[in-house]
Amino acid sequence: MQKLFGTDGIRAHAGEFPLDQENIKVIGASLARHFTETLERIPRFVTGRDTRESGEWIESAIHVGAMSGGAEIESAGVITTPGVAFVTGQFGFDAGIVISASHNPFEDNGIKVFLPNGRKLGEEIERQIEADIFGNSMTVADNVREIVSDRAGIFHQAYIDHLAAFFPELNLENLSIVVDCANGASCAFAGTLLKRFGAKVSMINNEPDGRNINRDCGSLHLEHLQKAVLERGADLGVAFDGDADRSLFIDEKGNIVDGDATL
Repeated sequence: MQKLFGTDGIRAHAGEFPLDQENIKVIGASLARHFTETLERIPRFVTGRDTRESGEWIESAIHVGAMSGGAEIESAGVITTPGVAFVTGQFGFDAGIVISASHNPFEDNGIKVFLPNGRKLGEEIERQIEADIFGNSMTVADNVREIVSDRAGIFHQAYIDHLAAFFPELNLENLSIVVDCANGASCAFAGTLLKRFGAKVSMINNEPDGRNINRDCGSLHLEHLQKAVLERGADLGVAFDGDADRSLFIDEKGNIVDGDATL
């Protein structure tokens, strides 16, 4: 049987197999069924996405599929991949579903699933989901009405508080930092967090339009951040990729500093 899940979940061109609307619904329904069988109760899922234009309809299709399979599901809106992992464990969800293709161009998207302990979905369930897709064994109801949750803001604030708690005595008042958000999920988090510590923050590539994620920016194209750090006389530059599971740093001289962090 052909494998759909790689080391980073399912990733493909949005709208094409297996990331077409009907198969995404099957993925949601399959997750719901297998978690129900394992937990012997109604499972609770949370989704989060990056800024790609396909993210919303993919998320909606997952919700419809999961609810068709009997699961309860909420959205954390646009949030980083580590943010979804945090929300999953902190708010008692049984799985967190990330809709992102990380550093890929906007035409692509992906689905990866985290458990409450932060680990990715096990291979056994991945193979079962693949069997459901290739075997055409799942029936997804068309009359499921998606329930809209309004807790995304609560999830976001809890995540920022969680990150800040790691550095209770951090003071960045004397630092000027340029942040390249790659027009991705870190736009709503990176500046807020650094300003909380007192840093003077200058943002670049933080105006996502659904299609400019990772486009000549972020951790894959550091030349723009290097230039901004030098031109603005900043002390430090930080660049993320689209879902903020990888970052790189630039020092005040424009040199790349070894390091890899997540947001």
